[in-house]
Amino acid sequence: MLSLLGLQDTYIHDGRVLTETIEEHVQPVRGRSRRQPVCSQCDTLKQLASVYKQINAPFGQLGMDSLKVSTAALASDTTDDVTYIALTDRILKWTDQLDEIAAEMKAMLNGAVFNEKVFNEVRGRQLINQAQALLEEANSCAGNPVACAQ
Repeated sequence: MLSLLGLQDTYIHDGRVLTETIEEHVQPVRGRSRRQPVCSQCDTLKQLASVYKQINAPFGQLGMDSLKVSTAALASDTTDDVTYIALTDRILKWTDQLDEIAAEMKAMLNGAVFNEKVFNEVRGRQLINQAQALLEEANSCAGNPVACAQ
C-alpha cells in the first residue's frame, strides 16, 4: 500500500512490494521494466524479490525444506542423537546464511522501491546466486536427510 500511495516510513520492511501483482504503470519507477527497451536492472530486481520470498517466507522453498529436515531430525533414533545433532546444526547454518543474505536483500529492495536508491545489479546478482545455492543445499538435504546428516 505504501508503494501504491507513494508514501514512506522510517523503517525497513520485512515484506516487499508485490510487483508481480501490481499493474506496471502504478509501480515505483525503479521497479518498472517497460520504461526502457531493455532493463536488466528491473529483471534482476524482480528476480531478487522472487528469491527473497523463497528464502524468507514461512511457506517458501527454504521454509518447507527446513521443515522436512527438522522432521527427519526429530524422527531419528540414532545412538547419541547423532543424526538429530547433525541435521539441527545444518538448519542453524542455513539460518545464519539466510539472515545475512535476507538482510542485504531487504535493504536493497526497500532502497530501490521507497528511497529511489540506485539498484546495484552486480551485488543483486551475487545475492541471488547465494540464495539459490542455499535453496539448492536445503532442497538436496530435504531429499535425503540421512545422507545429509553424515
